[in-house]
Amino acid sequence: MLRSYYVVSLFLIGLMVGCAGNPTAENAVRMANEDAERSGNPYRWVAKVGDNGTAIMRKRLIGTPAPTAADPVLTDDVLAAIEKLEVQAGMSGKLQLIETRRVSIEAGGVREVWVISRGNKNNAAYTVTMVPSPKGGVDLSINGPW
Repeated sequence: MLRSYYVVSLFLIGLMVGCAGNPTAENAVRMANEDAERSGNPYRWVAKVGDNGTAIMRKRLIGTPAPTAADPVLTDDVLAAIEKLEVQAGMSGKLQLIETRRVSIEAGGVREVWVISRGNKNNAAYTVTMVPSPKGGVDLSINGPW
């Protein structure tokens, strides 16, 4: 939760500093993106110049839209795990997978961002890492909601 306040603070700083060419705005974006990368957050910040010449920080999901590497059984397992995380976060309702984004393929594993609809017009993003297990099957790491 503290990370959210940190990112919001950086966002507000970015709004107050003027144009995107301003070193302060660029530093705010850089620091927010470094923090996001360290924490596993799938969002990155971009500074744009607004109509009135002030810096506007917008968040973008990392990765490229692509079908998931998971087969249908593994997809169901991941969605069941995400549903448990949603309940822990105080959310309820029918989840729907609306997008997957391929982030990286490394050492036989795949890292993706899964975007789910919570059924209340709000979406949540989860980072999902799938690595083949030496014992068979797939080892999962799921982080979020973001």
